[in-house]
Amino acid sequence: KIPPREAYVRAAQEMARPVFAGTITILIVFMPLLFWPDIVGQFMRYMPITLLATLTASWLMAMIFLPALGAVWPMKKAPKPLDEDHGFYGALVNRYERVMHWGLKYPMRVVLGTLGVMVGIIGLYVAAGPGVEFFPRIEPERANVNLTVVGDLSLAEKDAIVREVEARMGMPEGVKTLITEVGKGTGRRNVGNEQTGQITMDYVEWEDGRPPSTEIIAEVQRRIGDVPGVEINVAEPKDGPQEGKPIEIQLVGNRFDDLVPLGGVLKSMLAEIPGTRNIGDDMPDPGIEWRLIVDREAVARIGSNLSEVGSMIRLGTNGAIVGTYRPDGSRDEIDIVVRLKEEQRSLDTLENLTVPIAGGGRVPLGDLTARMAENKVSTINRVDQDYAVTVDADLMPGVLAEDVTRTLQAKMAAYVETHTLPAGVRVVFKGEGEDTAKNAGFLEYAFILGLAVMGLVLLITFNSFYQVFVILSAVFFSTTGVLLGHLIFMKPFGIIMSGVGIIALAGTIVNNNIVLIDTYNSRRREMPWREAIIATGRERLRPVLLTAATTVVAILPMAFRINFDVATRSVTYNAPSSQWWDQLATAVAVGTTFATVLTLVVTPCMLALGEIAKERWAARRRAS
Repeated sequence: KIPPREAYVRAAQEMARPVFAGTITILIVFMPLLFWPDIVGQFMRYMPITLLATLTASWLMAMIFLPALGAVWPMKKAPKPLDEDHGFYGALVNRYERVMHWGLKYPMRVVLGTLGVMVGIIGLYVAAGPGVEFFPRIEPERANVNLTVVGDLSLAEKDAIVREVEARMGMPEGVKTLITEVGKGTGRRNVGNEQTGQITMDYVEWEDGRPPSTEIIAEVQRRIGDVPGVEINVAEPKDGPQEGKPIEIQLVGNRFDDLVPLGGVLKSMLAEIPGTRNIGDDMPDPGIEWRLIVDREAVARIGSNLSEVGSMIRLGTNGAIVGTYRPDGSRDEIDIVVRLKEEQRSLDTLENLTVPIAGGGRVPLGDLTARMAENKVSTINRVDQDYAVTVDADLMPGVLAEDVTRTLQAKMAAYVETHTLPAGVRVVFKGEGEDTAKNAGFLEYAFILGLAVMGLVLLITFNSFYQVFVILSAVFFSTTGVLLGHLIFMKPFGIIMSGVGIIALAGTIVNNNIVLIDTYNSRRREMPWREAIIATGRERLRPVLLTAATTVVAILPMAFRINFDVATRSVTYNAPSSQWWDQLATAVAVGTTFATVLTLVVTPCMLALGEIAKERWAARRRAS
């Protein structure tokens, strides 16, 4: 026995290198996330910043403050040696030792069997996995009922339409307040000034037992029904880094007239795919507008001028400015606009307006102009100097953008086989698919860069390529465990949250192997390799299990969407705050469990394979 102060000093000295290496590896894998680009990077950047600060503080606590506190307040009773522990933990160590003895007899079988299991899990996930999504859907706190009517309506007419919809809605269950705005000019992509109004439904707090937003929206849509001439769109505000709707297809070409018919075809295809809703576009609504062409020669023959003709045309349409007026106390002038009454503003009236001619008299405007009907176009969008039309759609809960996009691409491919696209027209799939591909590429780059730098640090620490390979094998164990967790709970693989979970596991799960191999190297100097492996396993089983258990137990409530509110002493299930971390928690919990079990079994076998290979190589050299 040694004094407690000396015991803590020795423990700190012995574990300084593996703890420092383990902390550095975690810091390394999170470093690239600080350079995450675009809006997703701004949204997620606080996570790596927080973790880097927390890990640095925990390392200082473990290596400096805890030994000092332990020396000041030592344990009253020293723990029993493992050989004298006949309780639960002693029995567990003995059983684990028997497993190690068996694995050291057949190390190659254990390693190959583990690889087979991992390949099977990956294959099963690819064949029957729950799919991929960009970001988890979060239960919203409100929803908007957007009302759109095409046409130039007065504010009173818009108010009447909105009041009719309000009367049909009533106060659905789960809605706390209704906030109505009439004449709000935020229609589809701000196309013209079409939107008649917006009704915002503020929900009751989730803790008070309100229905899910999908049920509230379905009830609202059932109550409203169809209002003739009114387009009704019930939309949920998105939480997180998403922008726009999950399905977004952009048609780009040299001629605007080539894009509009194809946009209608795309809308029909989307409507045929189950799970799509709120299908919209930024194409002009069907309609015509009249173009007046002034006969310049006729105007010159009668001795009039284009200014007079233009003033008459404006008088019968948008109004003619005849002067300005500055109210008292104002610096800005107000235009004085003269126009015909609404009931007088018609094509016949416009043609009968007269224009003065030289020498006296007046000529009807219809004698000086020609009328031409054209398709009504309120706005035209361009992308990189080409005309563009966008078709988009929302998805029902549980429907993945990946599946809808794949189905739409198949329909589009079948359409192209039987129809010829106009020259220069391109179909670009954007929306959630584009965000997924872009951010998946960054996370792959961050993951590979983190592994490379981590391997370099470990190589400097252990001075062995093979031991670095053994340590990093835990990363592949944990990644397979993440896929297994999503398979078991049938949760889609979230590019953002599950991807961050894999990167987080890459830094944390290698700590077990670092501790095991550092201890093994110390024991190897004192005894044969087989006994050193057994001694390492017996000695480090407790810290490995405690590290995994504390991680899993702490994160399981989030994985099961259980929320504990300490302030109100309440427990809620599936609350919006728990939906944020569902995928990340599942990835970390199952990945940690799976990788820890494999690490305790496979790592000793991989160490054994390395020693066996060394012995065979030495024997060959002696024989030669």
